This record gives sequence, C-alpha cells and structure tokens, in this order.
Amino acid sequence: DLSTFEATILGGQTGITVTYSDQNGSPLSSPLPNPFPVTTSQTITVRVTNNNTIPSDGPCYKEGSFQFIVDDLPEAFALAPGQLTVCDDETDPALQNGIFSFNTATIQSDILQGQTGMIVSYTLQNGTVVSSLPNPFITGTQNVVVKVTNPINPSCFASTTLNFVVNPVPKIDLNTSGLANQLICTNFPTFSVTLNAGIIDGSPISNYTYQWFLNGTLVPNAINYTLTATNAGTYTVDVKNAQGCIRTRSIVVTSSVIATIQDISIIDLTDINSVEVFITGSSNGDYVYSINDPYGPYQTSPFFDNVTIGIHTIYIKDLNGCGIAEQTISVLGAPHYFTPNGDGYND
Repeated sequence: DLSTFEATILGGQTGITVTYSDQNGSPLSSPLPNPFPVTTSQTITVRVTNNNTIPSDGPCYKEGSFQFIVDDLPEAFALAPGQLTVCDDETDPALQNGIFSFNTATIQSDILQGQTGMIVSYTLQNGTVVSSLPNPFITGTQNVVVKVTNPINPSCFASTTLNFVVNPVPKIDLNTSGLANQLICTNFPTFSVTLNAGIIDGSPISNYTYQWFLNGTLVPNAINYTLTATNAGTYTVDVKNAQGCIRTRSIVVTSSVIATIQDISIIDLTDINSVEVFITGSSNGDYVYSINDPYGPYQTSPFFDNVTIGIHTIYIKDLNGCGIAEQTISVLGAPHYFTPNGDGYND
C-alpha cells in the first residue's frame, strides 16, 4: 500500500519532481501505482528534483533507495473434514469417558504439505501454547489453533484450527460382561423371547438406529429396538446414534425343554428296592431328580435306592426353568412278617 509513500518522501516540499527506477536502472512510472505489485524482494531508487533551481549542470536533485522485501507467506493447510472426529469406543467401557488418545504422528506434515523452515505452534483451548502436540494426544473435544510462521519475517504467518471431536457412544446395558442370557422353552406354546437393545440413559429410542444379527449373520429387516427371537444362538444388535457412533450388545439365547420320561426301571420285591429314570430332552437341558416332593431335595443322579414299598411320584426338573415332569410309579413288595392284631402296623 503506497497511498502515503510519496507524501512521506516529500515531507511537505513543493515544486519537486519525484522519479523512480528499478534495481537495474530502468525507469518506473511516477507516481508508483498503488498497490505496487512486487513479486520478489527488490531495491527501488527514488530521485527528488527541485524544479526551481537550474544551475549550469542541471537541476538540483537527491537520490535515495527503498528496499521492498517480499518474504514467503506460509500456508496452513486444513485437515480433511472429520479427520479428527472419533467415537469414544475404547474396548474397555470404563474408558469411554469422553477422552480419546489421538494419533498425531502425521498432523504437522499434513498441515505443512512439504513446506520447510517454518515455525509451527499450537494454542490449546485453555490458552497454553506448545511447539508440538504429544503423540498420543489425550484429549476430549476441543479446538486447537495452529500457527505457521516464516521465521525470516514473523509478520508472515498463516493459521488453521484442529477440531478434535470425541463423540459419545450409545449408553446401553452390557450386563458387565456384554452378555444378557435369555431362554426359550420349546415346550411352551410361544416358542420365543423378546430381546431389546438395552438403552439405559432414558433417551428416546428413536434417537438411534438398530441392526440385529444372529450368530454373526444379518437378520433381514431387523431394524427395530426390539426383536422377537425364535431360535437359540448369539444375537447382537448394533446401536448407532446421530453422530454415527456404534455400540454393540450381545444376548445369548439358549433353548431347553421340559424332560420327557422315556422309561422308569423299577427293581422291587427285593430287600433293597431301586428306581432308575431314563429321559429325553434338550441337549442344553440341565435336569435334576426328586422322589415324592416337587420341592426337593433334588439330586443330579436319576438313580434311587432303598425305595420303600408303595406308590411314589418321580419329579424331573429342568434347571433352566422349562418346567418339572412327573410320573407316578408303584414299588411292589411283601413284609417279612405279619402282626394281624388290628393295631394298624404290619397287619
């Protein structure tokens, strides 16, 4: 900007002619154009001539020179949109606290894009200025201003802003281990169980999108908060929020069935009567056995010995919760002696 350049040279003098020449002695227009386009540093010679004096050897004049210095204006290239946007999706849910470890290994080279000799500084959101970012840079969401300065001329600088963004993941019930076991009993009329995506922070379920999988295979059209499961297996649901962050809930659905009594072997009319139960059921079934009392005690063995003479009921309970099967049996026998005295014992 040369708006005051010539006036500064003249300092209020009148009757003066000002002429200019470049560093090669070639004349330049007078006055110099404003703005004056200078692409490289150069020295301009200025001659001021007093038009009121004309001695024998010509008018009186004086020369001086001015250096126009053109230094490189650095560039601070902006990073790609979203390059520093992440989801707070560390493997350990306890670390999903709004803080993320950003890899900063290539950030400075991405900003400079091959420029050399520049000074780079970073101003954190709290005002702290550092010469480099640590790697990893552990931070929550914040804006960091980057300044690229030409050390030859500190007035030549450029800046850009690094937008570190840590988006939350959906808050869902992981049941600590990430598994929420459910049971399907095939002997029940409704062979199904309703699963849900487990939103636990009270936010509307419409804030999220859902996709269900069974044993790793996508369940077609299963995009709702709930899913009616009719088969055993591992169900997973990807819960995505508006920021595109996903958290996955896993639910193991097992199937079982009430026991089917196939046969009961009774060895009676002996000194020691015994009963053994043979059943069929689900491969996932977990069965225990009791005699005469549906409330137990139950045993894991299907064999009973020292069974008394008389009518008994055998109970088989599925520990998974699919019910108790039962069957009444008769154990035959004769007492070793009779006392037909009418007292009600061994008559």
